[in-house]
Amino acid sequence: MLGVLDGAVLVVSAVEGVQPQTRVLMRTLRRLRIPTLVFVNKLDRGGADLDRTLRDIAARLTPDVVAMTAASGLGTRAARVAPYTAGQPAFTDRLVDLLAGHDDRLLADYVADERAVPYERLRAELAAQTGQALVHPVYAGSAVTGAGVDALIAGVRELLPVPEGDPDGPLSGTVFKIERGQAGRRSRTCGSPPARYVPATGRRCTAAASRRSRRTARTERARQPGESGSAARRPGKPRAPGTRSPRWSPARTRG
Repeated sequence: MLGVLDGAVLVVSAVEGVQPQTRVLMRTLRRLRIPTLVFVNKLDRGGADLDRTLRDIAARLTPDVVAMTAASGLGTRAARVAPYTAGQPAFTDRLVDLLAGHDDRLLADYVADERAVPYERLRAELAAQTGQALVHPVYAGSAVTGAGVDALIAGVRELLPVPEGDPDGPLSGTVFKIERGQAGRRSRTCGSPPARYVPATGRRCTAAASRRSRRTARTERARQPGESGSAARRPGKPRAPGTRSPRWSPARTRG
């Protein structure tokens, strides 16, 4: 299901930190090479700790992350977020360290002359490596108060790749529906596309429908007329009159 995404924003709580399901999602996103930003939420909640959460992300999710915003007033409704800028050497140094680990040419240029790597080039390289799912910028804020949301939206526009399509090409896409059964188990159902629509999951959905049809046919063949839908007993060796099933014994019913 995640394969249909052009990009993703993974939300991590600044209070609870990285959870087991967070690790599962991040592993899947990295395996599918989906460009992903991380948003540390709930800065307004009591117990919020941005530095601890950043260390948790680097240790348990991936070390290829860089914080894009600073925060103040943590744990209160007055929590505020400010994006890092080119005028902060500590931030640019972190960008160079992160990006040079995936680009030898950038590293060589920086070692030869730091001025050969201006801030604009770092931002362009950050967008390129984010689009390749090599690095993951981390933003912070609060969805309740709106702090940091503007910076996150700006990061989505700048860093996540824009899907390219051919307006003159044939129409294609992926169609699926997620449902939950009575036991809470999720299942995916594919619909019938209109004419000239070519869903990428058509083959998989057809195979799943064929399996369901075969199971239904086997069940119907196993039923006998007049049994009101109950499955027929498999033929076996008949028991002699007056004998009991070996699973039942009078001694087992005493006391």
